[in-house]
Amino acid sequence: MSILIGLLLLPLFGGTPPHGQNDRRRSSQFLKSLAPSAAHDARLNAAYAALQVKSLTGAYRLSVLAEQRGARRSDVLSLQAQIFRDADYLDREMATLQQWTVLAPQDPLPWLKLFYIYLDLGWRHEAENASRKAYDRAPHNPRCFVARALLAYRSNNPSAGLPAIEMAQQLDPTNLDLKNLHAGLLMKDLRFRDAEVKLRHILKTEPQSNINRLALAQALLGQNKRSEAEALLRTLLQQEPNNVEAAFQSGLLAQHRHDLPEATRLFEKAAAIDLQYSTVMWNLGHLYIQQGRTEEGKKLLKLFSQMDTNESDFETLLKRLETRPNDISLHYHLARFHQGAGELSQAIVELRRVLQLHPTDSAARKDLAVVLARVGRATESRSVSVTRTRL
Repeated sequence: MSILIGLLLLPLFGGTPPHGQNDRRRSSQFLKSLAPSAAHDARLNAAYAALQVKSLTGAYRLSVLAEQRGARRSDVLSLQAQIFRDADYLDREMATLQQWTVLAPQDPLPWLKLFYIYLDLGWRHEAENASRKAYDRAPHNPRCFVARALLAYRSNNPSAGLPAIEMAQQLDPTNLDLKNLHAGLLMKDLRFRDAEVKLRHILKTEPQSNINRLALAQALLGQNKRSEAEALLRTLLQQEPNNVEAAFQSGLLAQHRHDLPEATRLFEKAAAIDLQYSTVMWNLGHLYIQQGRTEEGKKLLKLFSQMDTNESDFETLLKRLETRPNDISLHYHLARFHQGAGELSQAIVELRRVLQLHPTDSAARKDLAVVLARVGRATESRSVSVTRTRL
């Protein structure tokens, strides 16, 4: 089952795409395909075994011990980056990967891992640089072309990613994930018929793939082929009752045919799974008002308006960051957004970036100490608040 289409799905009947932050979180799943090779230094076997059972402290200690016994530094850094990732120490993961790029200057893997982190953070300038660095080191690696395709997908010119994904498929023709990404780019470029053809081909190989069935339903909806799309969505909901995308799309279809009770039921189902998914609050709020549930509807519309404004402000900051990657105020505001959303590891990264650019910023230092304490990193919190540490 592919993980790629989950990133690329877009609602096509009214409303807006899923929130950008959801998109970024999903893209981090690509890192699973960048796992270290099984050919790591054998002296790290005990550390990997500890990591496998989620003994992160033990895994780190064993990795240090393995290095003392002669394990290759690059292998140690690869493992430690994964340990920090599992611990949700995003700043430490990034710092470790950056050390790895210096130690192994011809290895594309740490640059690819950094690419996905930067992409998730919305640091497009850094993501483009990491993608270019990886490609320079491995111009025949399909993963490097996937990175280029994803950059295009996240832009206003998705068609620019089509040559990259086509090249990736030439290099790795049996990889269904690449075909899925190709279909997603085609849909983003509003080429729904081409996406339909590609998805039907994929489903011949993976006939039980509900992710691809959902993508096919969306490609069909883009062409106004509602009957087949609705049948696909109905089957999906029977097999996966908690599939928020299928419930949402089915609700839009019911709304289109003016079946308000059924649309309400389906949007309520989607809201119960994920109230923040796409425009479910907006649609459900208006349906409530139409059916006399005015107060409930107004509350949902107000909540949607507040969240939509926050999301719009967040996306505006990211857009500005594309051309002003070292703007301290932008990183500071992004840190505040992440704190408000409970995304504390991202907030830590943004605050460290502020202090990297402006080491004497006492407000950022205080905020960083507070956030570090909130996530249980008390020693680091005290160090940050007392002295100007190297960040």
